[in-house]
Amino acid sequence: MKLRPTLPTSRLTLTVAAGFSLALMLMATLTIVGLREMAEINDRLEAIVKVNNVKMRLANEMRDILRDRAISMLSIVVMNDDFDKDEELMRFYRYGSAYQETRQQLLPMLTLPEEKAVLKEGLHDRRERTERKAHGAQRPRKRAKRVSSEG
Repeated sequence: MKLRPTLPTSRLTLTVAAGFSLALMLMATLTIVGLREMAEINDRLEAIVKVNNVKMRLANEMRDILRDRAISMLSIVVMNDDFDKDEELMRFYRYGSAYQETRQQLLPMLTLPEEKAVLKEGLHDRRERTERKAHGAQRPRKRAKRVSSEG
């Protein structure tokens, strides 16, 4: 005698197979959606990193130019030969031009108000420090004159 599958067993097999297929399809769909989202996030992150790297490079160039310009200014003060002073003065002016060019490249890239404020404050702080140094250097001279005039 042959056993035939009964109706409830085949229905159960069909239900389990359909459920398993549905679960596999949902997992595949979720994987595809997740990969697309990750690709979009990766593209946005790449764009942000590229822009920020350019901003950082330009900011570092500006800092280096300012440092070189300060060294050049100090060199001019201690030089004795007029031709060397003139050459160093021309280098000093070139540093100023390079700074302005770099700054002009950076300004359009600054989109956030915080970034613009940092650039503005950085320049303001530098001016204040320079003024404080200049005033600080004058104070001892005034004291020395006062002491010499009193004594």
